[in-house]
Amino acid sequence: MTVHAVDPAAARREAAQWWELSRVHEAVPLDDPSLRGQVGLVVECSGHEQATLDACRMVRKRGEVVLVGAVGTQDRPDRPRTPARGVPPVCGGAQWLGVGGARCSRRSSG
Repeated sequence: MTVHAVDPAAARREAAQWWELSRVHEAVPLDDPSLRGQVGLVVECSGHEQATLDACRMVRKRGEVVLVGAVGTQDRPDRPRTPARGVPPVCGGAQWLGVGGARCSRRSSG
């Protein structure tokens, strides 16, 4: 198993390396064909919408994206957006807590 960490903040990247993570990136390596669409699990902690979209681009078919910092919509901040067709299952804090009746999306990946 290989673990990759991504963080735009240099201090947090240095901390990750101190904890012996050897694959630490400043941005999601979307241009790396050996990673894009090949990752089995992405844990997204920032809650930033673009980071969530990038996570969905990195995960392989039948992989999962876990949103620790769940992204909501403006009119329903308690409920993450419903994934589009072809987007992997997305689970986040709102689903685990049962906020607003939200459930983990299990839409088809293809």
